[in-house]
Order: sequence, then C-alpha cells, then structure tokens
Amino acid sequence: MFELSKELEKLAMEGTPIHVSLIGTGKMGTYFAQSIGATTGMELDIACDIDIEKAQNAMEETGVDKSRIERCETAEDAEKALKSGKKVITTKLEVATGAERIQVVCESTGAPEIYATAGIQAIQNKKHYVAMCAEGDVCIGNIMNMWARNAGVVYTGIYGDEPGSAMLQYYEAKAIGLDVLAIGRSDMGGSQIKWNRDTIQAELDKYGVVYENKSLYASFCDGSKT
Repeated sequence: MFELSKELEKLAMEGTPIHVSLIGTGKMGTYFAQSIGATTGMELDIACDIDIEKAQNAMEETGVDKSRIERCETAEDAEKALKSGKKVITTKLEVATGAERIQVVCESTGAPEIYATAGIQAIQNKKHYVAMCAEGDVCIGNIMNMWARNAGVVYTGIYGDEPGSAMLQYYEAKAIGLDVLAIGRSDMGGSQIKWNRDTIQAELDKYGVVYENKSLYASFCDGSKT
C-alpha cells in the first residue's frame, strides 16, 4: 500500500498508465469514475451503462471534454477510437470487457447478474476485474477468484466499500500483533427497523441525500444490508 502511489507515478512518467473501463455509472459509479480520473497513472478509457447519458456524464465528470467522447457499439470500434485519442461510452458490456487496450474492468452496477456476466467476460479476455457488487461477490466471488487465478489475472473488491475497508483494518491490526476476534460495523440508524422504501424519505431529507433506490438506502439505515 505504501508504495502504490510511487508505482502509479512511475507509470505516469513512463507514459504507460493503467487503462480502465467502468461498467455502471450511477451515483457510486460516477464517484468511481471521478476517482479513477483523478488518480495519477490511471486512465478511464471506457464508461458503460444501459443509460448512455449517464455514461456520458460520468466521463465528463473526469474532466474529459465532450468533443473527445465517442459512442461505440463494438470492441473493435472502441479500440479505433481509443487509438485516435478519444474516450469511449457504450451500452455494450462486450465493449467494456473486450477492447484490447483495457487492462482492468471495474464494475459498479449493484446488479449481481451484470456483475457475473461482466466478470466472466473480463476474465475470459485476460482483464483484471474489480467489483463493487458485494451481493454478487458473496454468491460467487470465490468461484470468480478461482477463475481469475487460473487465467493469470486478479479478481478483487474495491477499497472504500465496507468489505475492502474491513479487510484493510484487519491486516493493519494483524500487522501490529493484535488478535482480531471480530470485524463489523455499526449501522446508520441504531438498528431501528422502522424504515422501508415508503418511510425513508424523511431520513433522506434530514441529511440532504438524493438516492433513487429507496429500498437499498433503507437497508443501510436499519442495518439489514450489513
């Protein structure tokens, strides 16, 4: 971890950044895109979403002028666009997972079936796969990791969401000689189970949060998701 920034700076100086595609450009995906775009030594080359306007907005959020963004429907067309200095948006998973230049495929959909399909495609194409979908990971993450190892690539969750953050704390604690007995987190609402998609709006208003999936946000607050 301590050498990561130095390695990324080295890649940037050598002109060999890590080329990334992102699948899913909702709220979390857009944050993901901004993070990739701001990271030295990484380039967000492709943004993929079933809503092409969201993909466009996410790419622009990284600081790319709209004149440099091209919509592509095949991996071959995407590769041509990237070679000409363009950035790519698409609705097709196979573009994000199959373009030759892409080294790392990131998933931020929250949809287990998309997580699985994109992961299989990415691994088959010898791309590293970084997934945000914890729901998919708890179902087939171990299998996905096995496939990735057999293919010589990396499968992992993200650092920043609960699973990655919990593991970082675990390894830090182990490194200083502590015995870790349990890992967890408190929920946002003191385990009050009164919230559901019909009652959560007051809580959203309280914190000024705009969240389309109210059922999911309610699960954050009552602790049932974790």
